[in-house]
Amino acid sequence: MKKKPNPREMHLIDVGKATKGYSIPHPNGSSDVWMAPAFVDPPQYDNEEDSPDKIENFVWDMNLVSKILIAWIMGMPLNIVGPPGSGKTEHIIQLAIIFNWELVVIECEEEMQKYQLLGRDVVKDDETAWADAGVADAFRYGKILLLDEYHTLSGGLKRALNRLSDINPRLNLSDNHNERLHCVEYFGLFATSNCKDFGDIDGRNPDAAENNTASANRFSVVEVDYQPEDVEVDILVKSVPELANLDESTPLSMVQLGNMVRSSIQETSIPIDWSMRTLIQWAKWQLMLGDCADAFKTAFYSKLENLSHKSAVVEAYELVFEETLEELEAPDDLN
Repeated sequence: MKKKPNPREMHLIDVGKATKGYSIPHPNGSSDVWMAPAFVDPPQYDNEEDSPDKIENFVWDMNLVSKILIAWIMGMPLNIVGPPGSGKTEHIIQLAIIFNWELVVIECEEEMQKYQLLGRDVVKDDETAWADAGVADAFRYGKILLLDEYHTLSGGLKRALNRLSDINPRLNLSDNHNERLHCVEYFGLFATSNCKDFGDIDGRNPDAAENNTASANRFSVVEVDYQPEDVEVDILVKSVPELANLDESTPLSMVQLGNMVRSSIQETSIPIDWSMRTLIQWAKWQLMLGDCADAFKTAFYSKLENLSHKSAVVEAYELVFEETLEELEAPDDLN
């Protein structure tokens, strides 16, 4: 027999205090403290590995926090669109920890099959029974569903999920004797995407599937980008505190180089993105190797193959750090 979702006690919490004092605008534009609903007790995950990990000193984008919370409170599906490593997924995960949401994260893939989202019959103890997959489980029991890398899902799978975002959401499990599920209180639907719903327009997302109009219209969209320079420095230092033992200008120089590389990515179509992940990897390599240039080569430069791309990156490094990189010199025919 299917278990029913247990009613969970809720209370109001101060969003600003919950996010460590970062200022957050009240949705109605007033100066009032924003008190948002949260579950009193943390969820009990069946598998410990499903429990999200808290990031200490997480740096919030408060505009994004506001949009995520409003979408959940109002029951509106939200697609967060932005470049890789811009904090889309992690904001949902860290808010789930603070507000005690029971979170189901599905890492979408281009070749994903319908049963991987909804479920299928399985054999257990010599009996065949239906087993929910992530989407059906979240919808049935009122959990928060995050479709990570939603842009990679095929048009057919997106159509199969369309009813989740109707005014009166429902889900039809055709492979389970046409079982029809109706929305349970507290269910929330979020997605993250590297691009909008028009497929791979700029050539940077070859795994992106173009949406049909019905799917595209169902999500509200909030666009995010990489954080401003001072915020990225803050994130970098908090993620790798040992950087404080180096020259105090090093984190800023690393972020400045990252922004120059991002400009080169746009201008020369370098196929590798530069995200906070790249910065953090570079910092960790630097601490272990004791050499900024060698760490940079390991974390990013060695991934490049095109000679013009290498030349652009070398020039940016030498401009920021004011030193010649012998082992990273641009090829002679490009000088």
